[in-house]
Amino acid sequence: MQTTECNGTPEYAHSKLLAAEDIDQAWRMARDYFRQWYDDGDEPEAHNTDNPNEFKFIGGSISLEIDAVTETTLERWKQQQVELHSINILPETKSAHEKLEALLEVCKYIRDCLDVGGEQSRQFADEIACLNKAIKDACT
Repeated sequence: MQTTECNGTPEYAHSKLLAAEDIDQAWRMARDYFRQWYDDGDEPEAHNTDNPNEFKFIGGSISLEIDAVTETTLERWKQQQVELHSINILPETKSAHEKLEALLEVCKYIRDCLDVGGEQSRQFADEIACLNKAIKDACT
């Protein structure tokens, strides 16, 4: 979710990540979270305004508005944070998850090439067993 906090003249942008079952639940969770953004002694309901996505704190001297709640993935959100907070363009990198998925596919391919049946497969039984165990462990 993206928000803008107005604290007098300065404005502050915030980006928060939350896990929700759907976008409606995400909006509800965002509103509940930001309704309690500041502990100014008021009850959280007192922070509500006529706009369900805007909240007032400390007698209205601070306001917070939810600008957007959008669907994303953890990987994409992390990439956006890097881009948002970087000074220059960083080189393209693969996540560890992507690298492990690629390695798992290679292991499956090699196992399938070795496991052709007959005498040849018996000669590679230890290697096939090792690859089967690695694949099983990676998938659990």
